[in-house]
Amino acid sequence: MGFLSKIFAKKESQNNLEKNNKYSAVYWNDNINIPNEIVDLMWFYDGPRKNLSSNEEVYKNENISLIFSIHEPSAISITLPIGNKIKASKLGYFPSYEKLNPDERYTYLKWLEDISQPIDIGYVFIFYYGLERNILNNRNVKESEDMIIKLRKYHNNSSFQFYSNDALILSSVIRKDFDLLNFTINQNSDFATKLSFKAFKNKFLSAYDIYDIGKSSTKYVNRRYINSNPNEFILVIKNVLIKLFNEDIYDISHINVNDVPLDIDIVIANYSIESELRSIKMPNILGNTIIDGTIKQILENSNEIVKILLKESKKISNNEDVFNDNHIRSIIDLQNIQLKQIEYKISNIYVGSKSKENPKFSRTEKEDKLSHEFSLKYSSQISNQEDKIYKASWKVADLDTRDKKINQYKKCLDLYENFKDFCYSKGDGGKIYFDDMWEHCHNSSDPCFSFGDRERDRMNELIKERDIYLPGILDTINKNDGVIQKDIYTLLPDIPKSTIQKLIRELESEDKIIRIKKSGSYELRVNK
Repeated sequence: MGFLSKIFAKKESQNNLEKNNKYSAVYWNDNINIPNEIVDLMWFYDGPRKNLSSNEEVYKNENISLIFSIHEPSAISITLPIGNKIKASKLGYFPSYEKLNPDERYTYLKWLEDISQPIDIGYVFIFYYGLERNILNNRNVKESEDMIIKLRKYHNNSSFQFYSNDALILSSVIRKDFDLLNFTINQNSDFATKLSFKAFKNKFLSAYDIYDIGKSSTKYVNRRYINSNPNEFILVIKNVLIKLFNEDIYDISHINVNDVPLDIDIVIANYSIESELRSIKMPNILGNTIIDGTIKQILENSNEIVKILLKESKKISNNEDVFNDNHIRSIIDLQNIQLKQIEYKISNIYVGSKSKENPKFSRTEKEDKLSHEFSLKYSSQISNQEDKIYKASWKVADLDTRDKKINQYKKCLDLYENFKDFCYSKGDGGKIYFDDMWEHCHNSSDPCFSFGDRERDRMNELIKERDIYLPGILDTINKNDGVIQKDIYTLLPDIPKSTIQKLIRELESEDKIIRIKKSGSYELRVNK
């Protein structure tokens, strides 16, 4: 059973929201004035805004049914009496609007006027239950997400923070909203959850990720050096990765999600959902034997190399830094027996028959010697220039605008071309070294690619978004005022659908367009 089968199930019967344009959000009594943005997210058993069936609601596909009972804890019946006094009582576990006494209902409704105000967490949960139902119901999902984020800001209760964090993760996975996912997992998710979702989003683990894995558990390696020398340990991991995969990441794109055990629980708080369905299983990448075993060997070997380098540093009196890339790589070469085991096991995953397609795996002994002699002779210059290239490339992810990213890619490519000129100017050894390290990279999805070409392609994609895609989308919306978002994809067949979706969200956030919910999609208009 797929871990999202509960969520992507189709609703068997759905009640349309009864709308009345003359109906005001203020109808409980004259003293209660709840904003429309709150009322739109609430559930009602009766009245002009009735949107909840009197029967069970069933969402199912061929695999599983997700059943909501009729007893939605957040749902309001306008027939229930409302008091006129604020009663700051504690509600206890499993609160519901129906169970509140009249003064507690008045307290709850008055709080909904300004949900930033402090109140017993039971009242917050009543409203929150309805937001969860919205997400699972595909109803006002974005607005419900935003409201949950707002509630988390003002109500720092550990139980509420736990459940609401899981709801945001679940919603972001359902909608494949990686911006929300990245924001959520970096708030207060546990390590396994954060790592798994980050890895499946990025399709790789960085040296920092692998370091964090080693730091999180004693099952991989003694944490003495991990804790005492974090920067040095990360640097060594990076070089071990480059040795093994010719890039400073561990590419996991070849791992099928179905081969990863489902042992991370995402828990739904709304108790109107059947109890056995309120815990949804998500994949934990460290439960995959290939990933876990590879990480263990990388950490074990990195630990040994750090130990050797620290011993060396104690013998050197002139403060020479032994933790530089070229010296680390020379130690890795000397530790060839230990690394052979990793290289052999991993080569079956990453290289295999593809090695024949990459010329770096067909070098003669003479060519290897020329490359090695070049790397020793110019170790200081190589380390300095390669570090600049890596840091320039990494910095792109930290920048917040497209223009800044484009300019940073240009800087990275300038450094790349300068280093290439340097290597080529030193003869065959330099040319072989540069080609093998930078022009003939490989991973599980591509047996041979150029680092420079990959960076250039990413830069050009950003330029196309800025100069072609964004103006094209704006022009299309302007010429087709009120166009439905699902129809705009056919009007722009040369732009990938996922790119259009991303850029529409960007245009909306910059107030350049307006999106109005309509018939399961959005009506798009230029904000003039």
